Amino acid sequence: MADDAPSESGTPAESGEAADGPERESRDASDDSLVGQLAAGAGAGVVGRLGSKALSLVLEILLTQFLGPSRYGLYVLGKSVARIAQRFAQLGLTEGAVRYGSIHYESDDEDALANTLTASLALSAGAGILAAVLVFGLADPLAEAVFDDPALADPLRWFAAAIPFYVLLEVVAAYFRAFKRIDREQLLTSALRPVANLALVGGAFLLGYRLAGAVAGFVLTGALGAGVGLSLLLRVHDVPVGFRDGLVSARSTARRLLVYSLPMMLVSMSFLVATRTDRLMLGALATTESVGVYNVAATVSLQFSVVISSLIAIFKPIIADVDENRDPERVPELYGVVAKWATYGTLALFVVVALYSGRILSVFGPEFTAARDVLSVLPLMYVAGAVFGPCGALLAMTGRERIEVVNGVALVVLNLVGNFLLIPEYGALGAAAAVVGAGVLVNVAQVNLVYRFYDFHPFEPAHLLRIGVTAAVVAGTYRGSPATSRPRFSG
Repeated sequence: MADDAPSESGTPAESGEAADGPERESRDASDDSLVGQLAAGAGAGVVGRLGSKALSLVLEILLTQFLGPSRYGLYVLGKSVARIAQRFAQLGLTEGAVRYGSIHYESDDEDALANTLTASLALSAGAGILAAVLVFGLADPLAEAVFDDPALADPLRWFAAAIPFYVLLEVVAAYFRAFKRIDREQLLTSALRPVANLALVGGAFLLGYRLAGAVAGFVLTGALGAGVGLSLLLRVHDVPVGFRDGLVSARSTARRLLVYSLPMMLVSMSFLVATRTDRLMLGALATTESVGVYNVAATVSLQFSVVISSLIAIFKPIIADVDENRDPERVPELYGVVAKWATYGTLALFVVVALYSGRILSVFGPEFTAARDVLSVLPLMYVAGAVFGPCGALLAMTGRERIEVVNGVALVVLNLVGNFLLIPEYGALGAAAAVVGAGVLVNVAQVNLVYRFYDFHPFEPAHLLRIGVTAAVVAGTYRGSPATSRPRFSG
């Protein structure tokens, strides 16, 4: 349409001025603004997440030192079950909040924003309470029939109490991302939550409590975070609430939210299940102690997500706005920026951790250094995700959430099959290999879909060069890492 309009308005000179003058300057300024928003949001996210990861590592060290491998394994299994239940209870509303919250906020549609916010909070609160009741009631069957460890029943009941609080906390944080207020989101999720958790768990340990104190700290942290988050959102940010147009509007808003969010719940659940399958299946096929040792390596590996997750957190609302404004020309540039920055940042972390894996694991206790081989494999999942770029986020935020459901199901199935085949033979190392292999295969499928729908892919010559450098650095790091000469932890 832009090319046709000038031909109707006058002379070729006027047409050239229209195409190359104010319109082009405005577009360039807008492009710079979007990249600037991406850089600012990612910068705030990286700083916040790095601080949060550091505090989380300190907490994990406390947990391993005070609980030991066996009780720490109970903590990990109970928390994993609670996290899975929490994701179900979120109903995908965090993704709906980012998509519709950003669209209504940018268009200054207060009525639509109020309806969307109220519906998402009400739905998530009700689902969170229901999930807590179910986990509490199923604690004994899960502990005895699934994990063959009756001692897990009480931790499961305690963790159940945290589910509604963390559901609300995640939905509130999603609205801060939708408003591109990454500073407030990080204040809530990367400052308040880890500091409170560390302080409460540490205090419980000082008072002589062990496993019960660790779980109580987790529950109280969720309650505090949900309360402070709602206060920040509704009072400080002055966001409108209520169904402005009555009951009919409430039903319509809730229906629209769920139509989009429920498929995204399956996507979120698939990722969580896939990344927890290794621990759950180790618990079922091996021992609780092996889960505790493996989880330390998984926790360290999770630090590799700090760069890509920070970029995706701000990429999602930006790309939702771009899609709503029907301006696909900006998509490849923004996608390429995220892939480039994520590759550089993740690769730097990989080199440091791979070279010093033994020393890092020894901080948790001498019995946890057995997971060095696992720590040499798991981070490759995050390196691959950075190289491929935000393919899943792009598909999810541009109305192709149902395709992401298929990708999510594939991720879970590949993980289950891989873990089932590899754990009996290779133990914990097999679980790590299954996670990485499934993630890479799904990334390949997602990039092919991006190419199909948007007619571009991130593998232009400059990025191919970055990939080559990444592969060379990874190979060189393995050759120089002392972990490669150590005995393997089989679980």
